Amino acid sequence: MICVGIDVAKDKHDCFILSSEGEVLAGVFTIPNNRDGFETLLQRIRSCALPADKIKVGLEATGHYSYNILGFLLDCGLATYARFGREQSSSSPFPAW
Repeated sequence: MICVGIDVAKDKHDCFILSSEGEVLAGVFTIPNNRDGFETLLQRIRSCALPADKIKVGLEATGHYSYNILGFLLDCGLATYARFGREQSSSSPFPAW
């Protein structure tokens, strides 16, 4: 399995990719919070994965800053989970982990 972690921010997202065995496949890298950045992330994920690998993405649900990347990853068919902090509503429409 491939695990992707994303720290969400207003203008950029910090990402990290590792295997379920703990092997670092892509150390911390930063993408802009836009379509080009999301495409870069997707390419990076795919370059780390074999066709049979399951991919799970976890991200910090930081208000509306996470909406676009979350929607993009879900539209690409990736199992994507959003972690909500205490200040966020449990009635959010996004999946929580």
